[in-house]
Amino acid sequence: MLQKAVFAVVILFINLSFTQVQSSSSCENTKLANAPQIERFQFTPDGNHLIYAAGHLYKASLNGENPPIQISGDDENRIGFFTFTPDYNQIVYVNAFQHVFITQYEASISQPLNPNQTLNQGISELTITPDSRHIIYRTSFELYSVPIDGSSDPVMLNNPVPGNPIGNVEVSPDSRSILYAANENRPAYDLYKVPIDRSSEPTNLTIGLPDILSVDFVEFSPDNQHITFTARERQGLTSDTYTMPLDGTDIPKKIEPLKTGVVIPDGRYIINIVYDDKIYKLQKMSVTDNSPPVTLDQSLPGSIINRFKISPDGTYVIYDKYGHNASNLYSVLVDGSKSPVLLDGNFPSDGGVLGFYYGKVTTDSKQVVYISDREGEESYSLTSVAIDGSTSPVILDDNIFIDDNNSFDTFLLTNNHHILYRIQDRKINVIDLYGIPLYGGLPIKINNDLPPNSFVFQYNFSPNTNYIVYTVEGGKDTELYSAYCPFQS
Repeated sequence: MLQKAVFAVVILFINLSFTQVQSSSSCENTKLANAPQIERFQFTPDGNHLIYAAGHLYKASLNGENPPIQISGDDENRIGFFTFTPDYNQIVYVNAFQHVFITQYEASISQPLNPNQTLNQGISELTITPDSRHIIYRTSFELYSVPIDGSSDPVMLNNPVPGNPIGNVEVSPDSRSILYAANENRPAYDLYKVPIDRSSEPTNLTIGLPDILSVDFVEFSPDNQHITFTARERQGLTSDTYTMPLDGTDIPKKIEPLKTGVVIPDGRYIINIVYDDKIYKLQKMSVTDNSPPVTLDQSLPGSIINRFKISPDGTYVIYDKYGHNASNLYSVLVDGSKSPVLLDGNFPSDGGVLGFYYGKVTTDSKQVVYISDREGEESYSLTSVAIDGSTSPVILDDNIFIDDNNSFDTFLLTNNHHILYRIQDRKINVIDLYGIPLYGGLPIKINNDLPPNSFVFQYNFSPNTNYIVYTVEGGKDTELYSAYCPFQS
């Protein structure tokens, strides 16, 4: 899916009168920049610098020893979206005139890639092919490709239909093809395939789908031979899942039975929950052959398998199973070679895991972080456990107060060693950033004391150092900080 510069504003509220956290920061905070608006930031590969957009594009060192360096041209103001190429050698960005530029982040030399192009609408999404040779960008109605070396002008990949915006856009793993959803010939969206350079016309891969179905989510198989896609009714009430060869030599094949949420970890299998004869079954189904589904786990009568996620490496399914007024957390290997493992359970009535929809799996696929109610009295805990059940659950923070108007879907970040989360001091209306070791320890406050009515907004770990970078909003300017933090386990 094309990348977007989107930051979720989701807050974790903690009852400060019961949680033992520090009121002032233990981190060494350095202000890197302030500007009327800082759109976003990304780290350089060495983890010691970051690139950020604040009108122009800048490079800053995390230790703050040197002032930020402008790396975009003087006439290229109001830069919003930018991203690194997959090889991290260059940066692609879009300016206010919807011109696409590429620059070396080590030098302030920018090359325009579409200088003579006038777009009727703004560029809404942009991505770079996996081989770092082409840039794909789109408006609501038009889709373009341009070589990253500027050797030729942009080429339009689709056949726009006035009033009909294009849907999702995907790049094939081999960087040769683009798939996009569009309603060019019927009321609903079909799936089209076009070469990256439009050396041939787009091909409709989904001719024959019922007119009420629109193509939505698309996933490629690792060998680039098959695709799996979801087709939804226009009202969005029901959906079906199909698989087919990428070359279009066969018609889409509907995969049945699918009753609830679908996750495709690597393009070869679908993990789904099937309700069959009053029993919920967690199943793995192949999308490349007709082999029968494999049941990884199933519920007892009167209980349900509720939510599940796939580990980033695609080896585990983590899910919560609800029964007897409590919800327990399990994991099972995707290959089905071992029985499911109870990660956290034996909760009292009305207690348990607060829906694994709110949980996180670390990027190394070793640890699971989630919210639990261990007493059944709406006294919530931030909890961590090994994904294979080899260790007991660790209570990281045991007095979390949950506001009914807030979600925990994206409330935390982890670098496989620590967790970042925000808490609110309601007395002065301030939202601070806190961190805690993933395997247990004392939470520490990351930012310095903030003035009333201000809040930490964007935040992330630097990939290869102990720095954390965050922005503060609420004043006249957005402020950009780095923090060097001495976490203690």
